[in-house]
Amino acid sequence: MIGNFNFDLPEIYQIEVTNRCNFSCPNCPRFTSNRAETDFDIDLLKLMAKRGDLDNSYFIELQFAGEPLLYPYLDKAVNIIQENNCMVGLSTNGSLIKEIDKAQFNALIQCDYLTISIDGYNQETCERYRPDINFGELVDSINLLLDIKEDEYGTDYLYENVNKSPIITLQIVNFSDEAYLEKSKIELKKIFGGKCLYTTIKNYFHTFSDKPTIDLCLNPFFSVTILANGNVTPCCYMFDEDIIYGNLKDADLRTIWNESEVRKEHIKSFKTEQYFERCNKCSMRSPALLHWDMVLYNRRRSSI
Repeated sequence: MIGNFNFDLPEIYQIEVTNRCNFSCPNCPRFTSNRAETDFDIDLLKLMAKRGDLDNSYFIELQFAGEPLLYPYLDKAVNIIQENNCMVGLSTNGSLIKEIDKAQFNALIQCDYLTISIDGYNQETCERYRPDINFGELVDSINLLLDIKEDEYGTDYLYENVNKSPIITLQIVNFSDEAYLEKSKIELKKIFGGKCLYTTIKNYFHTFSDKPTIDLCLNPFFSVTILANGNVTPCCYMFDEDIIYGNLKDADLRTIWNESEVRKEHIKSFKTEQYFERCNKCSMRSPALLHWDMVLYNRRRSSI
């Protein structure tokens, strides 16, 4: 896919299937946003697939500011995406894994990538960031998923099966303490061993700084984040809808991607280095989802 760019459409999508959540984490940007709670219209996703909005994508992640396991049409959404030959990922707090119905659970294990935000290694450390968490139940739920993979693929995790779908990653977030991140990873490995992957993110919620670092941002050139209300934004840090390219209820994605005046100005700002205020203060250098070579990034910039 990397060698066959179709510049008419993005390649990576985040779709916020819901902005509702069953947790009340104190540092979640949901609490600083004025957006009304809503779910993504499943008929709109069907329309997107029908009119070719997903044609150039190879990876769609169902996440943003809500808990996707609350989305009543999760099974339908996963099927629509995979029928369009796209890989699908999902990020969850994991608390509802044992509570969702059979269709939702099957959709969960049908995903290609599954990220579980855990943020600690026992009840005490986890509830600092996720007060609603029950660590013991979360461990049981993760083990349930891992047992299903073991039944399907066997126990040779280290060399092969850890990278078979669903690829399960435990994500630990902390604001500044790198030692805590490493400690959490070590302790979680004692619980789950090599059966899953582990990732740490520092300063996830510290998305603003006085020092511009935007020159390394690839989001506007390869990806979009689509909010539950249908608004199309450049990335997953537009909690307050600061930059809106358009709405999928009003136009197809190809039209928005290529003809939106807001996107044209946004892309222009990268060439002139006169960045939009939100981007100029963003401290997230290279988005976690995008591991592109900078050569590709520069090639894309020069083609504008």
